[in-house]
Amino acid sequence: MLYHLFEWFKDQNIKFPGSGILDFISFRVLLAMLLSLIITLVFGKRLINVIKRRLGDETVRDLGLVGEQQKKGTPTMGGVIIILGIVVPTLLFARLDTIYIILMLIATVWLGSIGFIDDYLKLRAKRLAHEQGIAYKKGDKDQKGMTGSVKNIMAKHILAIETDSGVYRPLGFGLAATAPGQVRANLQEIAKLLSGIRADRIAANGGGADIGPIVREGVIGASLDVDGTHYFDIHHTPADTLDKIDPQDLALCVATMAVMAYTVADMPNSLSDAAPAGR
Repeated sequence: MLYHLFEWFKDQNIKFPGSGILDFISFRVLLAMLLSLIITLVFGKRLINVIKRRLGDETVRDLGLVGEQQKKGTPTMGGVIIILGIVVPTLLFARLDTIYIILMLIATVWLGSIGFIDDYLKLRAKRLAHEQGIAYKKGDKDQKGMTGSVKNIMAKHILAIETDSGVYRPLGFGLAATAPGQVRANLQEIAKLLSGIRADRIAANGGGADIGPIVREGVIGASLDVDGTHYFDIHHTPADTLDKIDPQDLALCVATMAVMAYTVADMPNSLSDAAPAGR
């Protein structure tokens, strides 16, 4: 902000002795480092004491890991000191019209928010345990913290479909080899609805890296299979532009995905269960 403020002064022909030194990035970096040290070293200890009094210390599970007990006594939400030590100097001394600075600020605040939510859920679990008159254990966070929330969300997912093979004529779907046999049988039955556009194949393997994390949590993985004969003709080249997409192929891919997604979501029972007679 100071950089842009003095740039505005310069545009208005308002001059201050020595103000031009802010044009040098090395000087602004030095000021940012000093301010960050002041925030973390001078105000950090006071902030830690306030956090400890109000929120308490971090609970550590005994997992037998080297150095794990060193975290004991770390204040909950103590990461706010690091966030302040990064964000405040950056806002004051960086050029805020630089895309890299903008991305850094967004990523820092975004990831810091995730940590805040996780600690908040953990504190809520502690409070609920205290109200119920039971001892809080770190494992409680797995059920009531962010980890537990993610697991609960994963349990509500039926099928994850990756589409990363380009927009060409759809052939059907690939299904992860680890999928239960009944899931494969159900998808093969659903795929018959797509026989009119010749997209009724259920291949032996499917999925992909993009849906890998959700599949590892137990969600069934699949992928849209297309005729990729010409995929590498333009893939990752300057010719890989939107005008190369065939509108007809795009429409068929959308229809294939829509039919599969709608039918799976509309099933009265689990994808792993046998389909009801006459369904």
